[in-house]
Amino acid sequence: MASPLPRNADLPTLISVWQSAHDDFLALIAQLSDDQWSAPTDLPGWTVADVVAHVTWLEAISMSEFDPPHEPDWDALPHVVSDSQRKVEVGVDRRRSWSREQVMAEATDVLGRRGEILRTGPQADDTPAGAPFGPPLLAQWVLQRSMDTWVHEQDIRRAVHVPGNLDSLAAQASATQLSPALPMIWGKRAGAQPGQSVRVEVTEPGVAFTAVVAVNDEGRAGFVSADDTEPTVSVVMPWEVFSMAICGRGATLAHREAMQISGDEDLAERFTTQLSVTP
Repeated sequence: MASPLPRNADLPTLISVWQSAHDDFLALIAQLSDDQWSAPTDLPGWTVADVVAHVTWLEAISMSEFDPPHEPDWDALPHVVSDSQRKVEVGVDRRRSWSREQVMAEATDVLGRRGEILRTGPQADDTPAGAPFGPPLLAQWVLQRSMDTWVHEQDIRRAVHVPGNLDSLAAQASATQLSPALPMIWGKRAGAQPGQSVRVEVTEPGVAFTAVVAVNDEGRAGFVSADDTEPTVSVVMPWEVFSMAICGRGATLAHREAMQISGDEDLAERFTTQLSVTP
Protein backbone atom coordinates (compact mmCIF):
# COMPACT_ATOMS: atom_id res chain seq x y z
CA MET A 1 0.00 0.00 0.00
CA ALA A 2 1.32 3.44 -0.93
CA SER A 3 1.25 6.06 1.82
CA PRO A 4 1.74 9.83 1.76
CA LEU A 5 5.34 10.98 1.75
CA PRO A 6 6.48 11.87 5.29
CA ARG A 7 6.05 15.58 5.91
CA ASN A 8 9.58 15.73 7.36
CA ALA A 9 11.19 14.30 4.22
CA ASP A 10 14.55 16.00 3.63
CA LEU A 11 15.52 17.94 0.52
CA PRO A 12 17.54 15.13 -1.14
CA THR A 13 14.50 12.86 -0.83
CA LEU A 14 12.22 15.53 -2.27
CA ILE A 15 14.59 16.10 -5.18
CA SER A 16 14.48 12.37 -5.93
CA VAL A 17 10.69 12.58 -5.92
CA TRP A 18 10.83 15.59 -8.27
CA GLN A 19 13.07 13.64 -10.65
CA SER A 20 10.73 10.66 -10.58
CA ALA A 21 7.70 12.88 -11.26
CA HIS A 22 9.30 14.50 -14.28
CA ASP A 23 10.77 11.26 -15.62
CA ASP A 24 7.26 9.80 -15.50
CA PHE A 25 5.85 12.88 -17.21
CA LEU A 26 8.37 12.79 -20.07
CA ALA A 27 7.90 9.05 -20.55
CA LEU A 28 4.13 9.48 -20.84
CA ILE A 29 4.12 12.33 -23.34
CA ALA A 30 6.79 10.71 -25.51
CA GLN A 31 4.49 7.76 -26.29
CA LEU A 32 1.42 9.75 -27.32
CA SER A 33 0.00 9.75 -30.82
CA ASP A 34 -0.62 13.00 -32.68
CA ASP A 35 -4.36 12.70 -31.99
CA GLN A 36 -3.67 12.23 -28.27
CA TRP A 37 -1.32 15.22 -28.30
CA SER A 38 -4.19 17.48 -29.33
CA ALA A 39 -6.85 15.86 -27.13
CA PRO A 40 -8.83 18.17 -24.78
CA THR A 41 -8.22 17.80 -21.03
CA ASP A 42 -10.31 18.50 -17.93
CA LEU A 43 -8.76 21.97 -17.86
CA PRO A 44 -11.02 24.40 -19.77
CA GLY A 45 -9.51 25.43 -23.08
CA TRP A 46 -6.36 23.30 -22.67
CA THR A 47 -5.23 20.37 -24.78
CA VAL A 48 -2.58 17.82 -23.83
CA ALA A 49 -0.05 19.98 -25.70
CA ASP A 50 -1.06 22.98 -23.59
CA VAL A 51 -0.52 21.03 -20.37
CA VAL A 52 2.97 20.03 -21.51
CA ALA A 53 3.76 23.66 -22.35
CA HIS A 54 2.54 24.77 -18.93
CA VAL A 55 4.68 22.28 -16.99
CA THR A 56 7.75 23.24 -19.02
CA TRP A 57 7.10 26.97 -18.55
CA LEU A 58 6.86 26.60 -14.77
CA GLU A 59 10.12 24.68 -14.52
CA ALA A 60 11.87 27.26 -16.73
CA ILE A 61 10.65 29.99 -14.39
CA SER A 62 12.07 27.97 -11.49
CA MET A 63 15.46 28.58 -13.13
CA SER A 64 14.61 32.29 -13.63
CA GLU A 65 14.29 31.78 -17.38
CA PHE A 66 11.50 34.01 -18.61
CA ASP A 67 9.71 34.15 -21.96
CA PRO A 68 9.87 37.25 -24.15
CA PRO A 69 6.76 39.45 -24.01
CA HIS A 70 3.66 37.87 -25.50
CA GLU A 71 0.08 39.16 -25.56
CA PRO A 72 -2.59 36.54 -26.30
CA ASP A 73 -5.79 37.35 -28.15
CA TRP A 74 -7.87 37.30 -24.99
CA ASP A 75 -11.15 37.53 -26.91
CA ALA A 76 -10.32 34.12 -28.42
CA LEU A 77 -9.73 32.61 -24.96
CA PRO A 78 -13.09 32.76 -23.14
CA HIS A 79 -11.97 30.10 -20.63
CA VAL A 80 -9.62 32.66 -19.06
CA VAL A 81 -11.71 34.44 -16.43
CA SER A 82 -9.32 35.38 -13.59
CA ASP A 83 -6.01 37.17 -13.11
CA SER A 84 -4.28 33.95 -12.07
CA GLN A 85 -5.53 32.23 -15.21
CA ARG A 86 -4.27 35.10 -17.35
CA LYS A 87 -0.85 34.78 -15.75
CA VAL A 88 -0.41 31.10 -16.63
CA GLU A 89 -2.15 31.36 -20.00
CA VAL A 90 0.52 33.61 -21.49
CA GLY A 91 3.22 30.93 -21.51
CA VAL A 92 0.82 28.33 -22.86
CA ASP A 93 -0.55 30.57 -25.61
CA ARG A 94 2.94 31.55 -26.78
CA ARG A 95 3.67 27.88 -27.49
CA ARG A 96 0.40 27.13 -29.32
CA SER A 97 2.03 28.08 -32.62
CA TRP A 98 4.91 25.64 -32.03
CA SER A 99 5.13 22.18 -33.54
CA ARG A 100 4.91 19.10 -31.35
CA GLU A 101 8.63 18.54 -31.93
CA GLN A 102 9.44 22.02 -30.64
CA VAL A 103 7.32 21.62 -27.50
CA MET A 104 8.82 18.19 -26.79
CA ALA A 105 12.35 19.42 -27.36
CA GLU A 106 11.85 22.29 -24.94
CA ALA A 107 10.30 20.02 -22.32
CA THR A 108 13.18 17.53 -22.55
CA ASP A 109 15.79 20.30 -22.38
CA VAL A 110 14.22 22.32 -19.56
CA LEU A 111 13.34 19.36 -17.35
CA GLY A 112 16.76 17.83 -17.90
CA ARG A 113 18.61 21.00 -16.96
CA ARG A 114 16.35 21.66 -13.98
CA GLY A 115 16.98 18.17 -12.64
CA GLU A 116 20.74 18.63 -12.98
CA ILE A 117 20.60 21.93 -11.09
CA LEU A 118 18.61 20.35 -8.28
CA ARG A 119 20.91 17.34 -8.00
CA THR A 120 24.17 19.34 -8.00
CA GLY A 121 23.00 22.38 -6.04
CA PRO A 122 22.74 22.93 -2.27
CA GLN A 123 20.96 20.08 -0.48
CA ALA A 124 20.30 21.74 2.89
CA ASP A 125 16.66 21.86 4.01
CA ASP A 126 16.82 25.65 4.47
CA THR A 127 18.05 26.36 0.92
CA PRO A 128 16.13 29.34 -0.54
CA ALA A 129 13.86 28.43 -3.42
CA GLY A 130 15.25 31.13 -5.70
CA ALA A 131 12.02 31.20 -7.73
CA PRO A 132 10.13 34.46 -8.35
CA PHE A 133 6.97 33.02 -6.80
CA GLY A 134 5.94 30.12 -4.59
CA PRO A 135 7.20 28.96 -1.17
CA PRO A 136 10.40 30.58 0.10
CA LEU A 137 12.33 27.34 0.74
CA LEU A 138 13.49 24.95 -1.97
CA ALA A 139 12.14 21.87 -0.17
CA GLN A 140 8.63 23.33 -0.16
CA TRP A 141 8.89 24.46 -3.77
CA VAL A 142 10.17 21.08 -5.00
CA LEU A 143 7.34 19.29 -3.19
CA GLN A 144 4.81 21.66 -4.73
CA ARG A 145 6.28 21.23 -8.20
CA SER A 146 6.25 17.41 -7.86
CA MET A 147 2.59 17.54 -6.92
CA ASP A 148 1.67 19.91 -9.73
CA THR A 149 3.43 17.81 -12.37
CA TRP A 150 1.81 14.58 -11.12
CA VAL A 151 -1.62 16.24 -11.21
CA HIS A 152 -0.97 17.35 -14.78
CA GLU A 153 0.26 13.87 -15.68
CA GLN A 154 -3.11 12.60 -14.49
CA ASP A 155 -4.88 15.31 -16.53
CA ILE A 156 -3.14 13.89 -19.60
CA ARG A 157 -3.83 10.27 -18.66
CA ARG A 158 -7.56 10.94 -18.36
CA ALA A 159 -7.58 12.84 -21.64
CA VAL A 160 -5.94 9.98 -23.56
CA HIS A 161 -7.56 7.14 -21.58
CA VAL A 162 -4.29 5.73 -20.25
CA PRO A 163 -4.79 5.39 -16.47
CA GLY A 164 -1.86 4.67 -14.18
CA ASN A 165 0.80 5.90 -11.77
CA LEU A 166 -1.69 6.39 -8.95
CA ASP A 167 0.82 4.98 -6.44
CA SER A 168 4.01 6.62 -7.74
CA LEU A 169 6.43 8.62 -5.61
CA ALA A 170 4.90 11.79 -7.03
CA ALA A 171 1.41 10.56 -6.10
CA GLN A 172 2.62 10.03 -2.53
CA ALA A 173 4.11 13.53 -2.51
CA SER A 174 0.82 14.90 -3.86
CA ALA A 175 -1.08 13.41 -0.93
CA THR A 176 1.37 15.12 1.42
CA GLN A 177 0.95 18.46 -0.33
CA LEU A 178 -2.84 18.37 -0.74
CA SER A 179 -4.17 16.85 2.50
CA PRO A 180 -3.23 19.83 4.76
CA ALA A 181 -6.08 21.75 3.10
CA LEU A 182 -8.66 19.59 4.89
CA PRO A 183 -8.82 21.67 8.11
CA MET A 184 -9.49 24.84 6.12
CA ILE A 185 -12.21 23.12 4.11
CA TRP A 186 -13.87 21.67 7.20
CA GLY A 187 -13.61 24.74 9.41
CA LYS A 188 -14.07 27.65 7.00
CA ARG A 189 -15.89 26.32 3.97
CA ALA A 190 -18.12 23.73 5.60
CA GLY A 191 -18.62 25.95 8.64
CA ALA A 192 -18.10 23.19 11.20
CA GLN A 193 -18.57 24.26 14.81
CA PRO A 194 -16.55 23.45 17.97
CA GLY A 195 -16.75 19.75 18.73
CA GLN A 196 -17.65 18.74 15.18
CA SER A 197 -15.25 16.54 13.22
CA VAL A 198 -14.85 14.79 9.88
CA ARG A 199 -13.10 11.50 9.19
CA VAL A 200 -11.73 11.21 5.65
CA GLU A 201 -10.63 7.76 4.57
CA VAL A 202 -8.80 7.67 1.23
CA THR A 203 -8.53 4.17 -0.21
CA GLU A 204 -6.62 2.26 -2.86
CA PRO A 205 -5.86 1.93 -5.71
CA GLY A 206 -3.07 4.43 -5.26
CA VAL A 207 -2.26 6.29 -2.05
CA ALA A 208 -4.26 5.33 1.03
CA PHE A 209 -4.54 7.27 4.30
CA THR A 210 -6.99 8.37 6.97
CA ALA A 211 -7.28 11.92 8.27
CA VAL A 212 -9.52 13.23 11.07
CA VAL A 213 -10.15 16.97 11.42
CA ALA A 214 -11.92 18.50 14.42
CA VAL A 215 -12.86 22.05 15.45
CA ASN A 216 -11.59 22.92 18.94
CA ASP A 217 -13.22 25.10 21.59
CA GLU A 218 -11.57 28.22 20.09
CA GLY A 219 -13.18 27.49 16.72
CA ARG A 220 -10.00 26.34 14.99
CA ALA A 221 -9.97 23.23 12.82
CA GLY A 222 -6.97 20.91 12.92
CA PHE A 223 -5.91 17.32 12.59
CA VAL A 224 -6.52 15.04 15.58
CA SER A 225 -5.90 11.38 16.34
CA ALA A 226 -8.37 9.02 14.72
CA ASP A 227 -9.02 7.51 18.14
CA ASP A 228 -9.87 10.79 19.90
CA THR A 229 -13.36 11.43 18.60
CA GLU A 230 -16.50 9.97 17.04
CA PRO A 231 -16.76 11.88 13.74
CA THR A 232 -19.72 14.08 12.93
CA VAL A 233 -19.21 13.21 9.26
CA SER A 234 -17.42 10.26 7.70
CA VAL A 235 -16.31 10.21 4.06
CA VAL A 236 -14.66 7.29 2.28
CA MET A 237 -13.37 7.74 -1.27
CA PRO A 238 -10.72 6.33 -3.64
CA TRP A 239 -7.45 8.22 -3.98
CA GLU A 240 -8.18 9.20 -7.59
CA VAL A 241 -11.51 10.75 -6.58
CA PHE A 242 -9.88 12.61 -3.68
CA SER A 243 -7.10 13.99 -5.88
CA MET A 244 -9.53 15.05 -8.62
CA ALA A 245 -11.97 16.67 -6.20
CA ILE A 246 -9.37 18.62 -4.24
CA CYS A 247 -7.68 19.73 -7.48
CA GLY A 248 -10.95 20.88 -9.04
CA ARG A 249 -11.06 18.28 -11.80
CA GLY A 250 -14.27 16.72 -13.05
CA ALA A 251 -17.85 17.14 -11.92
CA THR A 252 -18.69 17.53 -8.24
CA LEU A 253 -21.74 15.29 -8.60
CA ALA A 254 -19.64 12.49 -10.08
CA HIS A 255 -17.21 12.78 -7.18
CA ARG A 256 -19.97 12.56 -4.62
CA GLU A 257 -21.42 9.48 -6.28
CA ALA A 258 -18.05 7.78 -5.77
CA MET A 259 -17.97 8.65 -2.04
CA GLN A 260 -19.42 6.74 0.89
CA ILE A 261 -20.84 9.44 3.18
CA SER A 262 -22.40 9.16 6.61
CA GLY A 263 -23.28 11.51 9.47
CA ASP A 264 -24.66 15.05 9.46
CA GLU A 265 -26.10 15.48 5.96
CA ASP A 266 -25.86 19.28 5.77
CA LEU A 267 -22.24 19.38 6.92
CA ALA A 268 -21.34 16.50 4.63
CA GLU A 269 -22.91 18.36 1.69
CA ARG A 270 -20.97 21.55 2.43
CA PHE A 271 -17.72 19.67 2.93
CA THR A 272 -17.83 17.36 -0.08
CA THR A 273 -18.97 20.04 -2.53
CA GLN A 274 -16.23 22.52 -1.59
CA LEU A 275 -13.12 20.37 -1.70
CA SER A 276 -11.39 22.13 -4.60
CA VAL A 277 -8.38 24.15 -3.47
CA THR A 278 -6.39 24.63 -6.69
CA PRO A 279 -7.15 27.41 -9.21
